[in-house]
Amino acid sequence: MVARTTKLVAVNMILSAAGELPVTAITGTVSDGADSLLAQNILEETSNNIQTIGWYFNTRIGPIDLVPAASKITIADTILRIEFYNYNDLTGYTIRDDASVNRLYDLKNQTFTITTTISVKSIIDLVQWIDLPEAARQYIAKKASRIFVDRHVSDPNLARLTRQDEAEAMALLMREQTQTSNPRVFGPDMAWIVDRGKPLDWVTNA
Repeated sequence: MVARTTKLVAVNMILSAAGELPVTAITGTVSDGADSLLAQNILEETSNNIQTIGWYFNTRIGPIDLVPAASKITIADTILRIEFYNYNDLTGYTIRDDASVNRLYDLKNQTFTITTTISVKSIIDLVQWIDLPEAARQYIAKKASRIFVDRHVSDPNLARLTRQDEAEAMALLMREQTQTSNPRVFGPDMAWIVDRGKPLDWVTNA
């Protein structure tokens, strides 16, 4: 039986794509070696970027109430993005840094002071690797492999192969996405509408 893709396996997928030797462990320290550390960093970077789009596995569909405490609304570091009902309205809100703490910022009044509960459309969370579905792990690892090769290997054949692998992994993740029941999930690179697991419409911007 083939096990789910661990972070170690993903790092070795990246190294293998670039023709590098695999590693037996990862610790996130210099003892891992330069190539392994680089692969780990790109894997984390890619995971964050992909998850920011918003998928069925990391999207909380609203309405969700954000309740102020001491007249401020603190946003956890694990929250990648919030979709507001009045997102394109200058009377809306955004997330800004307040003395190294992420807080909701009132754009109209230009203040962190918020005394009323704010209802939002959805919240996109950063999911740790161990909690990611296998299709997402595969896509993140394959995309990270392509990025690693593009940045650090001057071999057009390797680049072509990693792009093909990335496209196939993306197709599998998209198929899994359209089988979920989230009514709406939008992202900067793609948008689709799903109703009871059946895709009604989808648009890709490549």
